[in-house]
Amino acid sequence: MKKLVLSLLFLAGVFAFIGCSSAPKITAEGVSDQSDVIIEVREMGETLSMMVGKTFYLNAAQAGAPKLFPMQVTVRDPENVEHVTPTRTIVSQENFVEFLRLCVQTPVNFGIVIDASVKNQIGFDEASTIEKLKAMIQSIEGSSAYLMHGEAGQWKDITKLF
Repeated sequence: MKKLVLSLLFLAGVFAFIGCSSAPKITAEGVSDQSDVIIEVREMGETLSMMVGKTFYLNAAQAGAPKLFPMQVTVRDPENVEHVTPTRTIVSQENFVEFLRLCVQTPVNFGIVIDASVKNQIGFDEASTIEKLKAMIQSIEGSSAYLMHGEAGQWKDITKLF
């Protein structure tokens, strides 16, 4: 009986250790909360990309172009997205990082969302788009990024890029 109790205590300790040492599951909500900026690549009805709050909606047509820049960007108030604001032209990776710093004080943690709508965009290549965005984000010291896929407002397939 004593051996059985000791064996059960030993097994309980092993399982508790395994449970404590396993990595926490990454969730969409966790990535969203921890991200300073979410870059969501999606098909949009206009040629502009748009910054709303901490989310940058990158037009899939622009993302699918051979180069990301120059890009036309508008900033919208999350409380009044329909209010049109002046368009800015972002001409380089460095200019884009400066733009992000104007919108978000310290952009270092990024979420990249590839929306299901991009499959309709002629010329869009997901792998090259991700590489372009990774290069831009990695230019920011101390940055990190997660990749997700989205459909109907739901994020899934979360992967840490770096």
